[in-house]
Amino acid sequence: MNVETINPSAENALQREKRISFYSRKGIFDTGCRFIDEGETYSVLASDIDHFDSKEYEMLLSRFSLGTYKKHITR
Repeated sequence: MNVETINPSAENALQREKRISFYSRKGIFDTGCRFIDEGETYSVLASDIDHFDSKEYEMLLSRFSLGTYKKHITR
């Protein structure tokens, strides 16, 4: 899952914080991975961060979009 990163200067900063807090209460946590899409930085969340593979996730994003959506995931 992808969400906008927490950014105190963002117009929707409180909404971003609440969103990430909601997901963490449901057992979905920040993997520490990020990517940029159209100028916005996104955090990658997962329910099993111990087994999260950023390269595998990149391939998944590309495959689901039939190769049209390619993002480089960074830590």
